[in-house]
Amino acid sequence: MMENSLDLASGWLICQEPEAAPQGWATDAGFDDSHWRWLSALQHLQLELRPGDDKWWGDGLREMNSTAWLYRLHFDLPDEFANSSLDLDFSAVDYYAEVWLNGEYIGAHEGDFGLFSFPVESVVRPRDNVLAVRVSAPFGLPYDGIGMCIRTCMKGMYEHADGLIPPDVNPIGIWQPVILRAHRGVRLGRPFADTTELSRESASIRFRCPVESRAEARNALVRVAIRGETFEEETLQDEFTVDLAAGPGEISREFKLQRPKLWTVWERGRPDLYRADVQVTADGKVLAEGSGTFGVRTVELVRTPLEFTFLLNGEPLFIKGSTLIPTCYLSEMNEKAYQRDVDLAKAAHCNLLRAHVHIAKPEFYDVCDRAGVLVMQDSGLNWLHEDTVEFERRILPVFREMIEMLRPHPSVAFWMCYNESLPSNANQHKEHPAPALYELARAVDPTRPAFIVSGLVENDWEKSGDSHYYQGSLSAGDYWMFLEHKDKLNTEYGCTAPAARETLKAHPKVARAAANVFRHIPEIWDYQYRLIKFVTENYRRQKYNPCGGCVHFMLTDMFPQIGLGALDYYRVAKGGYYALAEAFAPVIVSLEHRETARGIWVVNDLQESFSKCEVSWSVLASDGRLITSGSVRLDVPPDSAIQVAYFLKAEWPLESGQDCTVLLTLVQEGGATLAANRYTNPFKFPKRPNGYPLLFDSEIGMKLYGYEG
Repeated sequence: MMENSLDLASGWLICQEPEAAPQGWATDAGFDDSHWRWLSALQHLQLELRPGDDKWWGDGLREMNSTAWLYRLHFDLPDEFANSSLDLDFSAVDYYAEVWLNGEYIGAHEGDFGLFSFPVESVVRPRDNVLAVRVSAPFGLPYDGIGMCIRTCMKGMYEHADGLIPPDVNPIGIWQPVILRAHRGVRLGRPFADTTELSRESASIRFRCPVESRAEARNALVRVAIRGETFEEETLQDEFTVDLAAGPGEISREFKLQRPKLWTVWERGRPDLYRADVQVTADGKVLAEGSGTFGVRTVELVRTPLEFTFLLNGEPLFIKGSTLIPTCYLSEMNEKAYQRDVDLAKAAHCNLLRAHVHIAKPEFYDVCDRAGVLVMQDSGLNWLHEDTVEFERRILPVFREMIEMLRPHPSVAFWMCYNESLPSNANQHKEHPAPALYELARAVDPTRPAFIVSGLVENDWEKSGDSHYYQGSLSAGDYWMFLEHKDKLNTEYGCTAPAARETLKAHPKVARAAANVFRHIPEIWDYQYRLIKFVTENYRRQKYNPCGGCVHFMLTDMFPQIGLGALDYYRVAKGGYYALAEAFAPVIVSLEHRETARGIWVVNDLQESFSKCEVSWSVLASDGRLITSGSVRLDVPPDSAIQVAYFLKAEWPLESGQDCTVLLTLVQEGGATLAANRYTNPFKFPKRPNGYPLLFDSEIGMKLYGYEG
């Protein structure tokens, strides 16, 4: 036996702690819990206790976080676990956890994600064990200045004043597996490798495997085998000896792979993966084994005052992304659900997803690894937090845990230390905690770019440099104002639109609040489509000059709502989804315009060129009559954005305010169409819809349109 496990998934009892309960309430082994409620599954407690719409709204929802919850589990130790080292593993608890076994306090953890573990062989009994876990997830402290709270947790999934999440939602509970593991005193984490040098002929990698040992072990023999996971190839085998110190550590080794198979984004080729198998032996006895996948790839962000270029495997890649927070309660997600969302992102030609102000379940990163989709990874720090040394000290270990947990995934390309520290002159990004987070990210993982703060320190191009703009939607003005932006990397832009009529009607509270928008849904979806397409194409035309990419906000709504999602909560496509699919296509032919045409561009994200092509344009009146047309021949270079036609106002003979349709095509010699585009009344910029959501329903936490009736 190297390792056995006992899944502690069933049999849990729960009870909310009474106010003013004494310290250690309900943690003694002999406490009478016979009247407590049985838990059907380890998930966020709101899903267990408030099914249906009550998990988002209603009386009593906020009170679920007013005091802690006690979990108790009675279990026996399997006979085969005797005389073994024993670890009690928690996969994720939201947010604070304190743990007792048989009445003895064994430890605590802070964070809403990630594995934490306690050795328990000195505490566990053969029979009648009682495990008690106290879980709390408090709301933030009141703050009157900007209509939100001062957050006291590194957790972004609660109290958003902008309609992102209902105001009384604050996920709480043991929401991923709890497992008792028996082993021989040594445990291995997930092995992986950092790529330190890369060429077509070879890759230098630093193999790494976390290890934890109960006691010192000298001259332990380590065997490593690296082979193809997505291809048939035994790459290398090696064995060497190490001295294992008691406690946590790392086994590392330098290797060189010949003719490596690279991990890349799906539109560039195959996201190939390797598998590393590790075995540790001492005195002829196998102590531990582990395995994990990794990708051979490098990521870099070239940041200067005039350039913001992302390099994947040493070659420029224009970022085409969308933000994903798939639901208010991540325990609803599984591999199938994540695969659905990643497939929808790829169908919209995204090569990146931003895991915004949360750390997703492990299945998400595995899916992105296999799918060839990059991940921009946020911490859980968002908006207003304490700017104290004490808070900084508390959350640095939580932030480190995020980096160490996700480092093995080749899809993860960026660390975002903090999102939109507010107010904009606050000390979060100047003193505490953002500078310490940034330095920690660079120290723990220098292989990936880090952003000290996203969205509000655009001028700090060395440590941040990305922007958030919402002209024509959340901000006043017209969306053509994006023509005036020369953003290096916009990581938030978008437009609020209602969910599908059927989605709204399925939820009475939302249906009543949104009743005035039902007949306006088509026009609002059209506005969302036009804004997102216009802005995205504008960034595509600025490719590498200076724009390194754009990340739309956001892919899906988090609950049935009027929200910023291009897809609603049930993944029904709004207008914005079709805009992303068109504007993010690998090859586009794009009309640069404002009140009149300015030019036509061809943007090619592929690494292949297209010779002897023709761009054609036609302008049609509303009755189908041809107003003007033309064409130009060109060769399309790889990975490029080129202006192929430039127009003076007189060259577009349109009467003032005349309706028209502009048709563009890019055709290769022989007749193959590489790209086509259609613009309906492009020179008539619609105003932001009447009553654009500046109103707010404080009960359901949703922005509302101000239409009458």
